Amino acid sequence: MGSEPPLDWSNFEGPKRNLNWKPDDQDLIYTAINYRDDEYGDADEDVGQQLVERLLEAWRSTVVGEKLTFDISARLLKEREAARQAHRETLAMTGLTTVAIEDVIAERRRQVEAEGWTPEHDDQHDDFSLAKAASVYAAAAAVGRADRAVMDHRGLQGTPGKLQELWPLSWDISWLKPTSRRRDLIKAAALIIAEIERLDRAEGPADGR
Repeated sequence: MGSEPPLDWSNFEGPKRNLNWKPDDQDLIYTAINYRDDEYGDADEDVGQQLVERLLEAWRSTVVGEKLTFDISARLLKEREAARQAHRETLAMTGLTTVAIEDVIAERRRQVEAEGWTPEHDDQHDDFSLAKAASVYAAAAAVGRADRAVMDHRGLQGTPGKLQELWPLSWDISWLKPTSRRRDLIKAAALIIAEIERLDRAEGPADGR
């Protein structure tokens, strides 16, 4: 027999983890390892068995590890929310704030940190679009029950056209994301705060107050 042509490795992407592998595949692994009947005999089969057992052990450890990580994360999130709620209740008892105010502040912080709506960014919206967007969210919270039910189910696609027409022309309509009456009011309040802060920066500390 002539020499075999060299293997073509040009499309080789390296080893990949088989996410669909389950312990039921152990027979296939045994077969793949022990397909030869040669002088190694039982020793070869022992090696295959050890390998499969180690693979099974690794798989079980992964499952346990992922479940443990999920449980820990869920517990930490629950504890964090409980701590936040306790903080809110304490502030509410002192009369300094309420859960609603805390939620508005959290939304304003989210707009800045997650959406990138920093003061510098907001200053570019000198067309009063922040106030316009806030008014749309406030109006969305005041629609009738039938319209609101459709909005809660379909989001933007279920938003009445008259509300979409009020959305700032300089903003993409996809930015309008109605969620629920309360959530929309929180968004509206946060946008109002952003607009007030923008006006304060533009007009100076002594103007209009």
